[in-house]
Amino acid sequence: MQESRAEEGVPYPEAQDFYDRSSKAWPEEGFEDLYWDDFIMAAGRVARRKLDRLETGPYQRALLRWGVTKKVDVEDERVPVLQQAMEYTGAVGAMVMDELAYVHE
Repeated sequence: MQESRAEEGVPYPEAQDFYDRSSKAWPEEGFEDLYWDDFIMAAGRVARRKLDRLETGPYQRALLRWGVTKKVDVEDERVPVLQQAMEYTGAVGAMVMDELAYVHE
């Protein structure tokens, strides 16, 4: 049994739990119990949900969408570290834009 990253003795979240938690624009709990690869995937999933409801200009939307997209052009070489960095940066950008929109409402 793999243990949670956050708490010893607690089992690692199951795939369905991971999927359910990351399917919301505002998850009720964080992802401290996930290991890095799963955390990046969860952050990207949440960011994609945020972008679906966020009102931004075309430039901002394209910039953030490229960061959290799962699509890769056939011509592009897949570089896993770069993909993770872009997804993490896109997720942070989407979170910041969402927070700014909330504060200025």
